[in-house]
Amino acid sequence: MSHHAPSCHLTTDEVDLHNPSETELLTALRAVAAGRDADLRLAKAAEEFLEARAGSAPGLLAVRKKKGAGREYLRSRRELSLAEAEPVFAAYLAGDPDFDRGLKWEVLGLLAGNAARLLLGALGLAALLAVLWKLGFRVVRVG
Repeated sequence: MSHHAPSCHLTTDEVDLHNPSETELLTALRAVAAGRDADLRLAKAAEEFLEARAGSAPGLLAVRKKKGAGREYLRSRRELSLAEAEPVFAAYLAGDPDFDRGLKWEVLGLLAGNAARLLLGALGLAALLAVLWKLGFRVVRVG
């Protein structure tokens, strides 16, 4: 049995455990992969955690992580099978700093952030044109 970080908190729809055993963690992870729980969070602190949600098919998990306050919220670029996710979560519980070795991550919400910036830019341009229109600036077609 591996020893884990002194402060870990496991939560799912059905479980709320402080310093869970590896067996308790893997049982909860299997429940998420089977669709019996919606998601799982294994937290070392309020802003430092590893999460799993049911994936697009039974046995697949969408995995996300955050490494601390002020750090980016990341998601795995691909869904993981239960067999792939179990050692990742067990290593995280054990405090292994290389728990996610081999996984590729992307910033969660980056596309949404870019879309929001584009929308705000378009709204700003529309507002500017409306003000110019009210002030009497008109586009005159020459030709």
